[in-house]
Amino acid sequence: TLEQNDIYYMGPINSYEAFHTWINEKCVPLVREITFENAEELTDEGLPFLILFHDQNDHQIIADFEQEVAKQLMNERATINCLHADGQKFVHPLHHLGKSTSDLPLLTIDSFRHMFLFPNIKDLTVPGKLLEFVQNLHSGKLHQDFHNPPPPPTKEPGETTTIRPLLEKHDDVGSGDTQHLPKSPDISQTASPPSQQFIQQQKTNPPESVFIHLGPNFSLFHIREIFCLYFLFFSLIYIMKRHRQIALLGYPGVGKSTIAGQFVYKAFLEEYDPNIRTQLRHSHCVHGQEYDLLVIDNAGTDPYTINHGEFDNSDSYIIVYSIDDKSSFDMVPLIRDKIINNSASSKIPLVIVGNKIDRTSDRVVSTAQGQKLAEDFGVAFIETSAKDTAGVEKIFLKCIHAMDQDMNSGNDPVPSTTTPTKLTNSKTSKTSQSKESACTLS
Repeated sequence: TLEQNDIYYMGPINSYEAFHTWINEKCVPLVREITFENAEELTDEGLPFLILFHDQNDHQIIADFEQEVAKQLMNERATINCLHADGQKFVHPLHHLGKSTSDLPLLTIDSFRHMFLFPNIKDLTVPGKLLEFVQNLHSGKLHQDFHNPPPPPTKEPGETTTIRPLLEKHDDVGSGDTQHLPKSPDISQTASPPSQQFIQQQKTNPPESVFIHLGPNFSLFHIREIFCLYFLFFSLIYIMKRHRQIALLGYPGVGKSTIAGQFVYKAFLEEYDPNIRTQLRHSHCVHGQEYDLLVIDNAGTDPYTINHGEFDNSDSYIIVYSIDDKSSFDMVPLIRDKIINNSASSKIPLVIVGNKIDRTSDRVVSTAQGQKLAEDFGVAFIETSAKDTAGVEKIFLKCIHAMDQDMNSGNDPVPSTTTPTKLTNSKTSKTSQSKESACTLS
């Protein structure tokens, strides 16, 4: 049953991606802690890591990080994993970056190929900086900037070097003190521009990922995805089903059990025990919509047993009378009033059924009488025989239609999805349950 704090999924039920994204948004925290125990599991998710390495007692930086992730990266959840790690334990990644625990806190991106360091941790709370850092990863700008750093600052006009005058002092041939000193080479003449090979050697890659060997295990990842897909598929089938409970009520001997048996088993039960209260579960398809119906047959001799909680939880009621028994017809208004008294609403999905029309010669209740009673109550009416499969199916089609109309009108926004408590009645010797499935388009 739905609780007050339950969250409704309002997206398309036939889209796995939409449902998977919604589940992640609601069930997976924005920022998680990465440990040695869950590192491999997190890499299997296949998303780059945005990791905050921090001192284990620095709770403020974690709070700031979580706050900025919530502010700036809500729309990036599907593209990056936001994590925090105890830098005292993850010393190796710090050394890989040329850092140590004394440099904490540090913010990095690990793309499973390379690691990139957030330029200045003090800019973490600057609006847009964190988002820009992540977007620069996806655009390739982080890697490009590493290979093409900004040029060194140029000398100001008039700025001179002091190296040459010092050299020139020793190169002054004619000075008695220096004429026997070896002549210093002229750097400006001998120095040649660095070779292209040397420049190429200086261009190194960003630090390699420390999680590269864990990398996403795509075989395992796809197996999990397929498993989740099947699980969600069957879950969606269950969610798509409309679960309804229908109670069959009426005077003893009017044919309630035979109607239920005909609907579920497509067979007429010649013999049955009137003291058996049955619960029959039946899947029924109407215009492509699947319904899971729990049909409860009110057995016994007392038509007032609807006081039981089993009937109070019903979504719809079928009151049956026999056209050859006036007493059973006279009991219909009494049963209907009992239902209304036990319900919070005056409008209940209800179908009145005149059964045993195969006994026309013994008819004592006319069709017009049954129609008039149904019109007075504002409910559906049908006459049929429990021997007629098509006629019995029309009963439940009318019942389903009445329930859907009632739900759409707002009387029953949350349909019953719980299995009722079994009855304990002195006149009931046992409870029978059965489950069948069928699909009928009508």
